[in-house]
Amino acid sequence: MSVDIRVLRDAFLRAQYSGRDIPQLSDFRSNVPVQAVETIYLPFIAEEAAKLRQGFVLGPVTHIGYHKESERPLDVAGDAIVAGLLLSNMLSNGVWP
Repeated sequence: MSVDIRVLRDAFLRAQYSGRDIPQLSDFRSNVPVQAVETIYLPFIAEEAAKLRQGFVLGPVTHIGYHKESERPLDVAGDAIVAGLLLSNMLSNGVWP
């Protein structure tokens, strides 16, 4: 089974709503099998996060403000995090987008 970006994005959004950076089992929708989460998604996230940590030096943290009525700030942040993980995976496997 391959990684579904929609499932990852949703899990990252739910984790952000709960104040976590990295999703855990409870952040995945109930229609995603527990076995798939434990064998595909969580190992994928851990592996990609480790690769990202090795390749990046963290600088100062910047907070981005959104208008109070905006409904998309976490959606945008979740997409950005997932895109970085998938891009890192593709580059490490020699696959160019």
